[in-house]
Amino acid sequence: MDQSMMPGMGPATALFFLAAMVAATVVPVLLAKPDMRMMRAAYIARSALYLVVMLALNWAAAMTNVASGGIVATAISIAIGVVFMFWTVYRLRDIGWSKWCALIFLVPMVNFVFWILLLCVKGKMRASHA
Repeated sequence: MDQSMMPGMGPATALFFLAAMVAATVVPVLLAKPDMRMMRAAYIARSALYLVVMLALNWAAAMTNVASGGIVATAISIAIGVVFMFWTVYRLRDIGWSKWCALIFLVPMVNFVFWILLLCVKGKMRASHA
C-alpha cells in the first residue's frame, strides 16, 4: 500500500481499519432482529441524521492536528456505521429484499446508488402499514 495515499498510516493500521469496516457491515446483518422493519420516512430521517453526524465528526477530526483525534473520530464513525447498517437491514426487510443485500455497502460507488434506491423504493404493504 502506498504511503502517500494514507499519510501517517502504516499497512497494519490500514488493514485494521479495513477489517473494522467489513465487521461493521457483516455483524449487523447477522445479529439484526428478524421481525424489525423500517419504513421509508423513518429511513430517510435517520439517514439525514447519520449524514449530519458523520459530517460533523469529519470536520472535527480535520480541525484537530492530533493523530488521536482522528483515531477517536474513526472509532466513533465505525460505531455509528454499525447502527446505520442495522437500520439498512430493517429497511431491506420492509421492502422485501434479503438482508444480505446490505453487503452492497462494501462496494465503493455502488453503495451510494444502492442507498438512493433504498430511499426511493416503497415498502411492501402489510397489516402494520394500514
